Amino acid sequence: MPDQFLLDCQWLDIEPDNAEERLLCHLRIMAGDRCLTSNARDGEQRDSILVSAYPLAAWLVDKYWRLAYETGGETRPLDWLVSHDLSAADSGYIWPPLRLISNDIGIHICFLPQEDQPGPRYSSPQSAGSVHIGAFRQGVMNFLRDARGRIASSWPADPLSQGVEQLEAELANEELTTWRMLEAALGYDPDGAPDAVMEAITELAQLRGLEFCLEAASVYNVCATGSDPLSSLSALAEAANRVTEHGIDALFQPGIEPGANWRALVPWQAGYKLAQAIRQLTGLAPARKLATSVLRDWFRLPEISFLEGATLPMGALCRKTASALRFLFPETSRSFLRVTRRFFLARMAGACFYEGEKDSWLAFNDGGVWSQKMQRAFAAELLAPIAGIRELVGSRINTINLDEIQRISDHYEASPITICHTLRNNRDISYEKAAALMAALAS
Repeated sequence: MPDQFLLDCQWLDIEPDNAEERLLCHLRIMAGDRCLTSNARDGEQRDSILVSAYPLAAWLVDKYWRLAYETGGETRPLDWLVSHDLSAADSGYIWPPLRLISNDIGIHICFLPQEDQPGPRYSSPQSAGSVHIGAFRQGVMNFLRDARGRIASSWPADPLSQGVEQLEAELANEELTTWRMLEAALGYDPDGAPDAVMEAITELAQLRGLEFCLEAASVYNVCATGSDPLSSLSALAEAANRVTEHGIDALFQPGIEPGANWRALVPWQAGYKLAQAIRQLTGLAPARKLATSVLRDWFRLPEISFLEGATLPMGALCRKTASALRFLFPETSRSFLRVTRRFFLARMAGACFYEGEKDSWLAFNDGGVWSQKMQRAFAAELLAPIAGIRELVGSRINTINLDEIQRISDHYEASPITICHTLRNNRDISYEKAAALMAALAS
């Protein structure tokens, strides 16, 4: 993941009449070694665009917290789009068609289809990958400070200059930074969240940790759910209390050390590589099932606890202190109990490998932060590796049907939905076919 994000301005040497003219420049945006402003116009290839940096800077000041801390769910209403699509900077300029999506340790940069209109034609690839979150924040703040420096002496009361100054003050205040991070993760602009919501999540953060609450906020985000998160936060606080009082005790002692070369990858690749390393270290061929007893042994978990352990109706939580764990299983029907609990233990193993000896609260949900994506990818590849699925199906993979999916599911003791996701994510079947198969499984 690149550790450099640069908004490079070659300022025009003119006599400006206002702050916006003062910020006229040739702008070049770089993510690592990738130029995000590469474009062609009038038959000439350029790496920069001629714009005023003012509207871009104003947008970045306004949306800084949401860009850095709000993840992207499947539902993306207008409020989310204007906070993550560079085109929202507007002011008549044709900005690069970029969408910036945080996953808590990085910013994923997507290129959107460009409208057929006069102006520069951007020539960057479909995806520019990701950039480290720290590099993104530093690059943005360097750009904003540079812009403010050019206008502050002549226009000290300009809204942009004051906005940058206020943002710097917020970043320098630890308590206010935490507040802004939680607001943004929930999908609110600064000072836009209801008081009761912020009181609930800040109290939870004090008791259970900021990282835990940021992950929860990505699930209860108002843009993703369309509803007030207060009742969900209250339920989460109660769930954490239940884990503390009634949780199942375990020790994570797998006896294997996979190294750390997977940590710099994007989430699904990290989970995939980590799971491959674990299977290799345990001598498990791709087509062989990972026994439930092995998963239980990793956690020193008796079979009775695996079969009869207490549950939560809203997912699963775990309190981790070094290698000691206290957790509750996700609630499920008896017919899916073994499959669901195998997947959960695999996710919890991925989380423990990721966290190391750090004390933390762990959530297991469908959120968009790095750790959740990594956990899900790890569990899927650990339990039903794509190489093994391909070996079992052979040449029939292009015409795979529900009966074949169920056969693989039974072989690996993994959910048929997991098998569909794995085939889709590795491009063995199309998104359309995966959706049709999963719809049939749900019926």
